[in-house]
Amino acid sequence: MLKRLQLLLRGPMRPIVRFFLFFINSTHYVEGRGGRLTVGRRVGLANTHCNLSSGSIAIGDNCIFGPNVMLITGRHLFVEGKRASMHVDEDLGWGGGDVEVPRTGFDISIGEGSWICAGAIVSGGVVIGRGAIVAAGAVVTRDVADYAIVGGVPARKIGDTRAL
Repeated sequence: MLKRLQLLLRGPMRPIVRFFLFFINSTHYVEGRGGRLTVGRRVGLANTHCNLSSGSIAIGDNCIFGPNVMLITGRHLFVEGKRASMHVDEDLGWGGGDVEVPRTGFDISIGEGSWICAGAIVSGGVVIGRGAIVAAGAVVTRDVADYAIVGGVPARKIGDTRAL
């Protein structure tokens, strides 16, 4: 009986499930109030997490993002090896408030025609040049030159798109 019910529901449920999977995998998530998100024309964000806590994110035209990419401007300040909020007498909540999380200074800029592959993490204060490729799973902590291919943790140059 249960198997028959499953077979009857499979047809009508398939488009509904497809819609929700498409929605989940095709939308981006914006968090934080420190900066602005600027997105160029013809950009595919594919489930990208954009954290604007400590800066702005600017994405040029014709960029491609794989699934689960994280653009993280958020930072926590430390004083003498401890989180900055631990040196303040008042309760600032679990995040430490403005004392610990700066609102500006850690912008991310991604140049036109760049490709950020699945699972890559780009930290704040980084400029990714035009036509660059960030390999899957890379952690970008420094600027990436135009047309460079970077990969690894931390990301380093492994090639050049002009040579392809």
